[in-house]
Amino acid sequence: MPDREKVEHVINAFERVIEVFDGRISGPYFEAWMCATKDALALLKAQEPRVMTLGEVRNWVNSDRVTREPVVIEIHGGVCAWIIDDEVREIPGDENLSSDLYGKTWRCWTSRPTEVERKVTPWN
Repeated sequence: MPDREKVEHVINAFERVIEVFDGRISGPYFEAWMCATKDALALLKAQEPRVMTLGEVRNWVNSDRVTREPVVIEIHGGVCAWIIDDEVREIPGDENLSSDLYGKTWRCWTSRPTEVERKVTPWN
């Protein structure tokens, strides 16, 4: 994954370009460029870490082991670890990862969140 600060810089630049130019200049080349800029922005934003729903976690567990991406698990209290295959790795102790406690004592992220993202994202 590229450096997070660089990605944020590109996202901000794309948002500014769209804000300044969208609808103000016409022509097929410009419209194609604007469409590509919007698509690139959407792809970059889709890569930002976010908390998965319990349904997404279940789908992940049931997906093909060869093609699925690793996800990140967070135990309430700040411990993060990768989930690979069907087992959790790098989690000390015997944590309770039951589905009825999802979002209360543990949650999964689409990619490793920053400390700030973890702190500002509320628990259920």
